[in-house]
Formats: sequence, C-alpha cells, structure tokens
Amino acid sequence: MKAEESSNKPKRVRHKHGFTAALKQRYQTDLARIDGRTTLSRRLAAFRASLVADLGGADAVSVQQSVLIDLAVTNKLLLDSLDGWLLQQDSLVNQRRRAVYPIVLQRQTVADSLARLMTQLGLERKAAPIATLSDYLSKQEAK
Repeated sequence: MKAEESSNKPKRVRHKHGFTAALKQRYQTDLARIDGRTTLSRRLAAFRASLVADLGGADAVSVQQSVLIDLAVTNKLLLDSLDGWLLQQDSLVNQRRRAVYPIVLQRQTVADSLARLMTQLGLERKAAPIATLSDYLSKQEAK
C-alpha cells in the first residue's frame, strides 16, 4: 500500500536555483559547449579566428597549431575570468598576513602560460598562401 501512495505523489523537483547546472558548466573543458549566443563565446570565437588568420588562415594551420590555439583560447578565458574577479575585489593584499592573495600568483601563472603559447605559435603575422597565379593577380587588381 505504501508503494501505491508514494507513486501517486508528484516527484519532488530539485535544484531549481541552477547552482548545480552552473557547477557542471564550470568544470566542462570543451569550449564547444559554451553557448554560442553569449558575448563571451563570441569574443572567444573572434579571438580564435584572429589567431588563425594571423597564422595564415585555416588552410595553413597544422593540427599542432590548432591544439595550441585551443589551449590559448582556454587560457584566455581563464585569464579574463580571473582578471574580472580580481578587479572586483577591494584589495589584493591580505592585511593580516601582509601578502598578496594566492589567486594573484595563480593569475600570473595562467598569464605566463598564455604568453608561452603565443610564443610557440609565433609572434609575427603570416600571409595566407595563394593557391594559384590567377588568385594572386585578382587580389592585386582589387587593391
């Protein structure tokens, strides 16, 4: 009889506040899962597109460079998040210990990692390869 009574009761809806969903999204590492309609995802996509363009276009980017680009975009996301949080704080120094908070050092580690990735990708801009002579001539006429 108890089984019948419990089956007639509506199921309890939990996690209406969205905290669990936010935690799940926070720990996802796949950037493709970020909603493409948000400002954040558009900025990350623009950053990735500019990196690819600076390396000579999608056809000129190797698989290794593509992996480095994805790592750079992830580091950029982390760095921007840390910077946003740090700038909202009243102080970056723990007055009791007279030292900066550990997150400042962690932010610097992420920034150094991003700088190393950028160095590995190359700091100079590369021209996109031209496939044929007719393409080159048409681009020159357009200028």
